[in-house]
Amino acid sequence: MVVSALMAVSFHTCAMAEGGTITYTGMITSQTCTINDGSPDFSVKLPTIAVETLMKSGETSGRTPFRIRLSNCDEDLEGVGVFFEPGANTSHKNNRLINLGTAQNVELQILNDDLAPVKLNEGVDAQDVKFVPVKNRGAVLTYFTQYYAEGTPDAGSVESNTQYTVIYP
Repeated sequence: MVVSALMAVSFHTCAMAEGGTITYTGMITSQTCTINDGSPDFSVKLPTIAVETLMKSGETSGRTPFRIRLSNCDEDLEGVGVFFEPGANTSHKNNRLINLGTAQNVELQILNDDLAPVKLNEGVDAQDVKFVPVKNRGAVLTYFTQYYAEGTPDAGSVESNTQYTVIYP
């Protein structure tokens, strides 16, 4: 009796639902542009501000522009954009950069050239990457960084970093 029950269990088959095929596509290209005259790593220095300019959560201050300059682009390249890579310094709850310095309750926010916040913790499509046309084999992508209060900040240093990738439509 026990043996027949075990045999019945071992020969039990699962019902199968319909399935399908997932196809993944992509493209690998050679480097198509030179970034910042060959210096892709750079720093953005924000102004020193008083604690009083960020007294409550959601306040911003110190908006500072930065540019990613591309040159020597392939002649057939029509547009370029920048994807900011999600990483260890990206806040998963609010898409800003976590402060690695000593000031408390302050983060860094990146804005595109329309002053809309870049969704740092999102993929390429959800980040709403803006592509700019390539003219005379070059392009300039403009962004801004600003302090963002998560509460009343303490005085101290503010520092963070992010990785970025130049992408093509």
